Amino acid sequence: MVTVHYSADRRQRWFLFPDAPEAPVALYCLPHSGAGATAYRAWIPAAAPGIAVRPLQPPGRESRVDEPPAFDVAEVADVLADETRPYALYGHSFGALLGHAVVAELQRRGATLPRRLVVGGSRPPGDLPDLARRLLGLDDEEFLREVVGMGGTPAEILDHPALAALLVPVLRADFGWIDRYADAAHDPVDVPILGFAGTEDPIATAAAMAGWQRMTTRGYRGHSVRGDHFFHVTDPAGVVRAIAADLAAQPR
Repeated sequence: MVTVHYSADRRQRWFLFPDAPEAPVALYCLPHSGAGATAYRAWIPAAAPGIAVRPLQPPGRESRVDEPPAFDVAEVADVLADETRPYALYGHSFGALLGHAVVAELQRRGATLPRRLVVGGSRPPGDLPDLARRLLGLDDEEFLREVVGMGGTPAEILDHPALAALLVPVLRADFGWIDRYADAAHDPVDVPILGFAGTEDPIATAAAMAGWQRMTTRGYRGHSVRGDHFFHVTDPAGVVRAIAADLAAQPR
């Protein structure tokens, strides 16, 4: 087994919220495109007892706004490889694809794998529309308008050029990563996958998300939850409690 240990300072950059080290299980969370750790702020008090919600803070956003937004999948894997507790990994939309890549990297290293990869609001790799490539071809103003129209990014950002100038590079980095990952070859991971689809999400429907079963050798279970593409923000308690129930019922 290969383990890469981060220095405390490097590891801490990935966290905005404190840990609950007494909790026996950790739930790491990867944000949707352009977002940061605060997308999961409401998950922390909503979590079941015994689960520490650990939102990850990628570079270029919120507390790491002074860093370039590009990141390395191996670096995210380094953070998880230091975890000594049993853990699960949740990723939403872009974060779901990133989560799959991280688990594949951990598997390649022979590192400890999560008990569950939980994916929300995302088609699997190989079934992605050409949305990212189309958006990347737009100029910055139209690109941002299109992203705002998808929801999840406040429309008010369009009236604040300084904030927009900070957000656009992050979004472009995330969509660029999605575009590259969609075209790559992907082997299934040896981790069960749990999927959540919003009932009003027109792209990542429950039927479309069923394709995640090809991405695992350990089985896929899907759930539909009320809401649109950003149900993890509008119904945090429902999602995090469903994950906790799944981990309790099938801990391995």
